Amino acid sequence: MSMTLQAVTGTKLPLWVKLISSATGILFAGIGTSSFISGGSMRTVIIPTFVGAVMIYVSGYERRMYIDERGLFRETSFWGQAKVQSIPWNEISDVRIVLNRGKKIYAIFHGNMPIWPFVFLPEQEKVLLDTINEYMDEKKILIER
Repeated sequence: MSMTLQAVTGTKLPLWVKLISSATGILFAGIGTSSFISGGSMRTVIIPTFVGAVMIYVSGYERRMYIDERGLFRETSFWGQAKVQSIPWNEISDVRIVLNRGKKIYAIFHGNMPIWPFVFLPEQEKVLLDTINEYMDEKKILIER
């Protein structure tokens, strides 16, 4: 089947939000730095510098979760530095699929280590069930409607 099924639990900020957050963060960090240079109080230095740094840091965060023929994946990146965590199918003992009548679908996998919950859109139901049925024993799949 060789298909990647993207979960909605990923976090990816739109480009315009990243740009505004980065610009605002740089502005705040600049205000804090100028206050430091002009001999301002620690309060007028630390707070804007901290807020600016956090805004810049957060604007570079992305998370993507997906399922494919190799297993489950969670990819986290900060400003291009990516970290990929994976769990192969043979390390998953069972799965519980919660179908919420037209709402989001929850896939809760269990293994000998903690596994992150996945959230899918209702229109992904058939592909999700087909994918899980292909790689897991039917007795280990619990579907709740």
